[in-house]
Amino acid sequence: MRIIFVFVTLIAALQSAVICAQQSPISVSSEPCYANGWDKARWGQLKDAKFNLAALNLDSEFSADQLTQQLRFCLADIDPEIRDGIGYFGLANWLREDLISAPVRLSLFKSLLEDVQLLRNDKQQVYLPFAVLVLSEIVRVDRISTYLNTSQRQQVLDTLEAFLQHNTDYRGFDDQQGWRHIVAHSADVLLQLVLNTQLSEKQLIQVSQIVANNINPETLHFYQFDEPHRLMRPIIYAMLREEVSPEFWQAWIADNSMSKPLNSWGEAFESKAGLAKRHNTKAFYLSLHATAVSSGSEKLEAFLPSIQKALAQF
Repeated sequence: MRIIFVFVTLIAALQSAVICAQQSPISVSSEPCYANGWDKARWGQLKDAKFNLAALNLDSEFSADQLTQQLRFCLADIDPEIRDGIGYFGLANWLREDLISAPVRLSLFKSLLEDVQLLRNDKQQVYLPFAVLVLSEIVRVDRISTYLNTSQRQQVLDTLEAFLQHNTDYRGFDDQQGWRHIVAHSADVLLQLVLNTQLSEKQLIQVSQIVANNINPETLHFYQFDEPHRLMRPIIYAMLREEVSPEFWQAWIADNSMSKPLNSWGEAFESKAGLAKRHNTKAFYLSLHATAVSSGSEKLEAFLPSIQKALAQF
């Protein structure tokens, strides 16, 4: 009987370990960033050369294609000069200059999307925010020269929606570690999707829902690093699209400015959670209002009465 009990206990422990392994983020290391003789000084020289390999006579030894995945691992470095200044700017530069071939670009897209889906991160948790930021550059290329299909764009939307739904990382800027800006970087991906004429009405509405869910995070947090403005940008550009009716946006503006689940915005002053909700929501609508006013667009100006009515509640 004892043997059976031990056996059952062992099986249960193994099953638990498997479940934990499936739920735990897979670790990423910045070590591959320094492969093939690349150190911080050498990466710095390439940055100074605006990531032009030929300028350093390295084009016979390396290509952007060969270094793309290596730069991806630089995004996991705790040093912001490497993570941001080398990893992100290097990949963004090559993507914008069309120096990464289509097969390697698609491979990078799949790697980054999988990283976000699996919450793949480093020990300091700096990689994932920058994986999302580089994903925005990958999606930007698609809106300029289509290479993703409808299903892949939908994958990006669904991945971001699920990712943000479970996000608890609201860090912004740190003097030592630099930026870790998940909400803003995710909003940048949404912006690039909205600017893509291939996005359907249904997908634009999904973008509006994702933004609505993140105007005020479920985790008690006061936005302080310009997140409301970054979240506003995909909405303002979606409003300029013809696919979604003005009536939809009028209702969206009204619905997402409501105090619910609070009975009124006055009730917000009775709790820290209420104050955070008021702070974040008001900041979003102030940014929406300022952008609509300064846009010079008749289409956006037509939404001003609704936005002003929303702001009058706070």
